[in-house]
Amino acid sequence: MDVYKSIMTGLNEAVGYEKGAVKARKIKCTVNPVPDFSAQEIKSVRNNLQMTQATFAVVIGVSKKQSKRGRAAQTGRSEPHAEC
Repeated sequence: MDVYKSIMTGLNEAVGYEKGAVKARKIKCTVNPVPDFSAQEIKSVRNNLQMTQATFAVVIGVSKKQSKRGRAAQTGRSEPHAEC
């Protein structure tokens, strides 16, 4: 099936579901919270991997801003906090 037909099929199914004409499977999943790590634990992992803070930030998918916060936390100037 080409991309256009696939998209149209999905859209038609969504419209049918919204109108009550199509039944959809429902799957319930649970997302566990991410554990908290201290600044020292993060620094230890990064050092064991022999990565700079910038490289480690890219690998774990955080922004430069969050990486700078991490640097302050690792040097004891502040505590890391979650971004929402």
